[in-house]
Amino acid sequence: MGALEISIVPGSDIRTNSSSSGHQRHYNGVRIDNWIIEMKTNFGFGKPVNASFDEAITQVTDELQKEGFGVLSEIDVAATLKKKLGEDMPPYKILGACNPALAHQAVSAVPEIGLLLPCNVLVREDDTGQVHVSFMDPGAVLGLVDVPEVEPLAAEVKERLTRVMDNL
Repeated sequence: MGALEISIVPGSDIRTNSSSSGHQRHYNGVRIDNWIIEMKTNFGFGKPVNASFDEAITQVTDELQKEGFGVLSEIDVAATLKKKLGEDMPPYKILGACNPALAHQAVSAVPEIGLLLPCNVLVREDDTGQVHVSFMDPGAVLGLVDVPEVEPLAAEVKERLTRVMDNL
């Protein structure tokens, strides 16, 4: 498993969605107000958002569209685990995002690159009710291909996904 890097950066409030609870987030025992804790691994990046789960799905879909992405698939992991295993878990959906122009360039350069597409966007709610949005790092995933023509595409996709995250 990849290392997890947590950065604390100035930004939005990271209270839970339950505004009546007044619950505060803590980091190393310090109360955090008006800060965001961003998630970054060697395969993805993301952040908590101040929205309900359904609002986050709508917001991320809208922001993806602004960057030229459509959502080709929506996998409801929580519903699938409930149906198949009888297991309950907080809401957890994986959106398969695709920018057709960039995907066409990638598939034209390496036909088998489709095994690594589309870009996964994870929207999940944790046990406290906090909603998180995370993005597959296209540089890390497409770096597996090791074809020079793909590197600038991966960089552009990551730049667009980073803007999506920043606008949430």
